Order: sequence, then C-alpha cells, then structure tokens
Amino acid sequence: MKYKAIPRDYKGIKMRSGLEVTWAIFFDKMGWKWKYEPFALPGWIPDFVLYPENPDCPKILVEVKPFDTAQEWKTEIKTIRKALQQSGVFKEAEVLLLGSDVDYSDAWPDAKGWPRLGWLFAWGASPKNAGIEFDEALFLCDYGDRTQTGFFCPIGYFLNRITGEYEGDHHLYGSNSKENNDFFFTTWYAAKESTRWVPKIALPKGKRVNLKNANI
Repeated sequence: MKYKAIPRDYKGIKMRSGLEVTWAIFFDKMGWKWKYEPFALPGWIPDFVLYPENPDCPKILVEVKPFDTAQEWKTEIKTIRKALQQSGVFKEAEVLLLGSDVDYSDAWPDAKGWPRLGWLFAWGASPKNAGIEFDEALFLCDYGDRTQTGFFCPIGYFLNRITGEYEGDHHLYGSNSKENNDFFFTTWYAAKESTRWVPKIALPKGKRVNLKNANI
C-alpha cells in the first residue's frame, strides 16, 4: 500500500516528507553536516548531500524513499545512475540510499551484528576506479568513539565516509560492540519518535471521552 508523503518543516526548511525530516534529525544527532536538496541533476534531485570531514573524500548524495529492501530500489537505481553519468559527477560523489527504517546487515556474511543504515553506490577498491558497485552501508564508531561516527561499505575498501578514516580492517575492531549498536538504534528511534504524528483530540473540560464511540 502506497502512502502520500506529507510535507514537514524542519529548521525552517520545508521538506517533502516526514521520513526526510527523520533522517535529517538523525544526521544532526550523529553530528553529520548536511544540506537539503543541494542541486538538480538530469532527471534526479538528491534529497540531501552529506559533507565528509575530510575534503578529499567524495561527497555523499542521499536519496530517501519509504523502502524496506534492496530490491525495491531497482528502478530508482537506474534513474540515479543515469543522472550521475549525464551530469559528469559520476566519479565525484557516492550515493547513499536510505529507507523507512534501519536494521542489521543481512547480505554480508562477515557483517553479522553490524547495524545497516541503508545501501550505498560505492567505488570498488578506491574512488578513482572506473566501476561503481552497490552494497550495504554499515554504521561504525571509529575505535568505539561515539563522537567519530560514520558508515562504510564492505566492498573494496573500508573507509569511514564521514570521518575519512581508513586503516583496512583495523579501525573496525570493536566498532559493532553491543554498546555502539545500542547507541545507533537508540539514536535512530529517538529521531523517529520526534517526528511521530500524534493526533490532537480536543476534550471537553472536565469530561471524559469514550474512545470506543468516538469518531476518530
């Protein structure tokens, strides 16, 4: 069943859906710098751009859709890939695909227990390679430091797309501890809760309403 997106305001910005607001709040809670709808590409307007702390790292273009599985992104991926190729930014940015919720990794055998933000159009061995691939975007805290959060893609090379930290496997050890995983999910659910729509029912002063008979 498809739901019509309802525009919401956040920080004075009119966003196209409550889901986009949820992700914006999550970015803020993680300390990630972002901009809403930064520019238009042929046939596609990225919902966000995330700015890495390391200017040498590719910027992350973000697309938000109420999807739950990688398979649901097939049509959108074709549109985004075409837009990147026609715009000339194919090698200058990676694309983060964010859905309606987060989960644990279910595609990478060695990533059991890693929290998954969404999926990433990621460069294989390095951003300079000609080919670009699609895989999970997994959350991490460098050396367990929750002020140094980010995400990486398990294909090719393990680079924290936010901090720019790269040390092969070494900086990943301990990142998916129970404490860090709890921090990730708690932060996400706090962002979701802050955008949860609660109907306002005006109750007559001093009277009770029988909800079974109320027309709501």
